[in-house]
Amino acid sequence: MSKPSHTGEMTVKLGHPYLEAKLIFHTEQEEYSVIPKEIRQAAEHKLAEIGDYLSRPSCFPHSH
Repeated sequence: MSKPSHTGEMTVKLGHPYLEAKLIFHTEQEEYSVIPKEIRQAAEHKLAEIGDYLSRPSCFPHSH
């Protein structure tokens, strides 16, 4: 996970090939985030696991 840029925008890359999400913060200080840091980190970890799972070829079998 990257730190917010000077514009307050953060890019998150999940999985491989990765999904990219841009988050915009209205403040540069993390302590003002609505979501507690521990919960946000756990959610990011779970989303990365989901992204990795969905990037596996076996997730999308060919239709017959």
